[in-house]
This record gives sequence, structure tokens and C-alpha cells, in this order.
Amino acid sequence: MDLTFPVVHRAQLRIGPIAKGTNSSCHPPAQTLTSLRMPEFLAPGVYIEEVSLASHPIEGVSTSTAGFVAVTGRGPLLGPLTSFTDFARVATPNLGVNLPLAVRGFFENGGQRCFISQIVASDPVESGLAALDEQAVSVVCCPDDSTIQNSAAAMAAHCEKLKDRICILQSVQPIVPVATHQPPVHSSYAAYYHPWIKVAALNGTSTVTIPPCGHLAGVYAQMDTNHGVWVTPANRSHCAFSKPY
Repeated sequence: MDLTFPVVHRAQLRIGPIAKGTNSSCHPPAQTLTSLRMPEFLAPGVYIEEVSLASHPIEGVSTSTAGFVAVTGRGPLLGPLTSFTDFARVATPNLGVNLPLAVRGFFENGGQRCFISQIVASDPVESGLAALDEQAVSVVCCPDDSTIQNSAAAMAAHCEKLKDRICILQSVQPIVPVATHQPPVHSSYAAYYHPWIKVAALNGTSTVTIPPCGHLAGVYAQMDTNHGVWVTPANRSHCAFSKPY
């Protein structure tokens, strides 16, 4: 049986007045409609043509990268760091106590990559956050935020503006009584934790009490990597600290 399939080529169709003498005010000028060339199929069958839609599916983003703002003295942005060994390689003597232990806790609890923005104590925390604007971080925190005025509000505002990250906030020392304990800021882009935690010092022979943000950022990364972003990191076991202060 001989099968013949028509091929549609580019064609033009003119639409104009029906007859001479027609009132031009009632009929628009002649217009030209142009048809597009249709696909040419050379054999019978079922064909699927993919059409690009205006909307795009939601794509997953990594939640295993943290951005630390550290009071260490002004310096270049450090990172990306993919292990505590990387951190030790670029560490300087003025990094303080909280930052090295926070970074160690981040990697020990499942964190995979981080950046460190360096500021001095007199700098506004916004200056440190600005260095992280162009980095693909999903969590920002400041182990020394208790020493910087209005740091909690600034970090929450930073995350609310960019809408691609959250911040981890923490209480001050000593512990505020539960009856009067209130987060420093209320924001859907901020998570607040207390109390501080007791961890092994870098010398391995003593313990120190530090803010929990680095360890918690690592737990966030671990949960999202192993279970998915829809699983809450609450009530999970943590590595590398003995007990809350």
C-alpha cells in the first residue's frame, strides 16, 4: 500500500475586503498571516515534540556549605575549606578560641564546605556578611556574635534580603533564666539556640565552653545530606561535645 503524507510549507494568506466598494471604515486594511513550517515526518508513527514551558522545575540546592563571620582581624575571605585540615593550613594565631572549635565542630558533625569572613571587633557584622554575598552558602553564623552589637538583627536582615540562606543565632553567657529568655530577633530566616556547649579544647587535655553555632551548622548539613531538607534537625545526636553548659 502506498502511503503519501502531505508536507506543509511556508504559506501566506491575505485577508482583505470582501468586494470592491466596501466601506473601508468598516473593514481593516488587508493583513498578511504567515504560517510556520511544520515538521516533516518521513515515516508513519507516533512522534513526541518537547516544548519548552515558561516555568521551570524547582531545583535542589546544597545545604552543606556554611559561611562564618569571625572576629579575627581584617583579612581575605578564606575558602572554600573542605576539612578542618584545610582550616589549620590557613589558620593564623589571631583566630581566637571560638572560631577554630566552631569550624572543627562543623566538619565533625557532617559539614562539607565553608567560607570564613574576617572582621575586627569594631566592624559592623554587615561588613563580614557582605563578603559572603556572592558565595553559595546556605547557613551563616558568627561564633563571636555576642561581642558584636546588633549582630543578630543584622544577620537576620541579611538572610531575609538574599532569601537563599538562614542564620544560626545563639544566646549570650551566662545563661538567661528560662522564665525571661527571649530570642534577640524573630525571623523565618533565623534559628536561635541556647545554651552554650562544652567541648574538648584544641590541646586535647581540657574542655572549654563555646557557642553551638558551628556544631549545629554541621548537623544541618548532615541531616540534609542523609535524609533531606524536609527532615528537622531537632533531637539529633551531636558529635564532639560532652554536654550543654
